[in-house]
Formats: sequence, C-alpha cells, structure tokens
Amino acid sequence: MMRSLGELGVDVKTLEMPEGLIIVQLGDLVRVADSPDLDSLSCVQTADRLMHVNPGRWIQILGNHDTALIGGPRRATWRPPEADDARALAAADIIHGWWRSGRCRMATGDERKAEQWLVQMYAPPTFAKQSF
Repeated sequence: MMRSLGELGVDVKTLEMPEGLIIVQLGDLVRVADSPDLDSLSCVQTADRLMHVNPGRWIQILGNHDTALIGGPRRATWRPPEADDARALAAADIIHGWWRSGRCRMATGDERKAEQWLVQMYAPPTFAKQSF
C-alpha cells in the first residue's frame, strides 16, 4: 500500500497527497483471513490517516471483506473474528466509525460487458461507469 501511495506522489511519512490528487480506494483494505503479507489493521489505520490529512480527497469504498469484518454478509468459509483478535476488532471499530460518520460508502460490482463495468455505491446511491 505504501509503495503504491508513493508512486502516486503521496508523502509516505506525512501522508500528504499532491495537490489535485483524489484517490478512490475500492475496498478490501482488510482480508477476512489475514495473511502474513497483508496487515489489515495497518491498512485501515493508513486509510484513516489519509482521510484526516487530506479531507475529501481519499474516498473509501467498502469491499466484501471490509463489510464481512463489521458483520455484513460473508462466505461460509470466512470465520468471524475471534473475540480475542484485538487487531481485527480494532480495524472493525475504525470501519464502523467511518460508516457512522459517512466517511465511507458501500459498493457492489456488476459485469455488464467485457469492456464495461458498473460500480454502484450506496449511501447515497450514485453510479460511475468505466470502460477498459
């Protein structure tokens, strides 16, 4: 995550974004089953800092892993976080705070054609189309 931010010109120490840059993060900051190469809590904390340092310029969309962590639908193979998993619970608390304050949105994807995708974002509903 930090490498990608740096490539976009974000100061990786202060998390200040260059003037004119807006980042729309399309979810899955967390993984339901955290892996050694992905620190979900650090990703959520970084996104939270980016929102505070760059108001209105880090747009957070929740993915299926993010919503599963906070009690949303989950695949049968995804276990909920254990009651003693402090890192997962801390990440969930931050994401809940975003939702309660309106600092994140939920999205679903739907493949229309091979060259077009539709992303529908909720709260409030808006639509964005992107051709590839």
